[in-house]
Amino acid sequence: PMATTIAVSDGVRRKLMILKQESGEASMNALLERMLVEHRKLQFLDASALFNDKLHTSGLRFEDLVV
Repeated sequence: PMATTIAVSDGVRRKLMILKQESGEASMNALLERMLVEHRKLQFLDASALFNDKLHTSGLRFEDLVV
Protein backbone atom coordinates (compact mmCIF):
# COMPACT_ATOMS: atom_id res chain seq x y z
CA PRO A 1 0.00 0.00 0.00
CA MET A 2 1.06 3.57 -0.63
CA ALA A 3 2.21 5.58 2.37
CA THR A 4 0.53 8.86 3.20
CA THR A 5 1.93 11.64 5.33
CA ILE A 6 -0.20 13.30 8.00
CA ALA A 7 0.74 16.51 9.78
CA VAL A 8 0.94 16.38 13.56
CA SER A 9 2.73 18.58 16.04
CA ASP A 10 6.13 17.51 17.36
CA GLY A 11 4.55 16.87 20.76
CA VAL A 12 1.92 14.54 19.33
CA ARG A 13 4.55 12.75 17.26
CA ARG A 14 6.69 12.19 20.36
CA LYS A 15 3.69 10.83 22.27
CA LEU A 16 2.78 8.51 19.40
CA MET A 17 6.35 7.23 19.16
CA ILE A 18 6.42 6.55 22.92
CA LEU A 19 3.06 4.78 22.74
CA LYS A 20 4.24 2.70 19.78
CA GLN A 21 7.33 1.68 21.70
CA GLU A 22 5.40 0.91 24.91
CA SER A 23 2.70 -1.05 23.10
CA GLY A 24 5.13 -3.15 21.11
CA GLU A 25 3.38 -2.40 17.83
CA ALA A 26 5.61 -3.07 14.83
CA SER A 27 4.69 0.10 12.96
CA MET A 28 2.95 3.42 13.36
CA ASN A 29 0.25 2.12 11.02
CA ALA A 30 -0.40 -0.84 13.32
CA LEU A 31 -0.56 1.48 16.33
CA LEU A 32 -3.06 3.79 14.62
CA GLU A 33 -5.18 0.82 13.49
CA ARG A 34 -5.25 -0.44 17.08
CA MET A 35 -6.19 3.02 18.34
CA LEU A 36 -9.07 3.16 15.84
CA VAL A 37 -10.36 -0.23 17.00
CA GLU A 38 -10.16 0.85 20.65
CA HIS A 39 -11.99 4.07 19.81
CA ARG A 40 -14.80 2.10 18.14
CA LYS A 41 -15.00 -0.19 21.19
CA LEU A 42 -15.39 2.83 23.48
CA GLN A 43 -18.10 4.26 21.23
CA PHE A 44 -19.95 0.93 21.37
CA LEU A 45 -19.65 0.74 25.16
CA ASP A 46 -20.91 4.32 25.51
CA ALA A 47 -23.89 3.58 23.26
CA SER A 48 -24.59 0.38 25.19
CA ALA A 49 -24.54 2.24 28.51
CA LEU A 50 -26.88 4.90 27.12
CA PHE A 51 -29.22 2.19 25.82
CA ASN A 52 -29.26 0.47 29.21
CA ASP A 53 -29.93 3.78 30.95
CA LYS A 54 -32.85 4.47 28.60
CA LEU A 55 -34.24 0.98 29.23
CA HIS A 56 -33.98 1.45 32.97
CA THR A 57 -35.59 4.91 32.80
CA SER A 58 -38.48 3.53 30.78
CA GLY A 59 -38.98 0.65 33.20
CA LEU A 60 -38.10 -1.97 30.59
CA ARG A 61 -35.62 -4.80 30.68
CA PHE A 62 -33.65 -6.13 27.75
CA GLU A 63 -35.64 -9.35 28.01
CA ASP A 64 -38.81 -7.33 27.39
CA LEU A 65 -37.50 -6.42 23.94
CA VAL A 66 -36.57 -9.94 22.88
CA VAL A 67 -39.43 -11.89 21.37
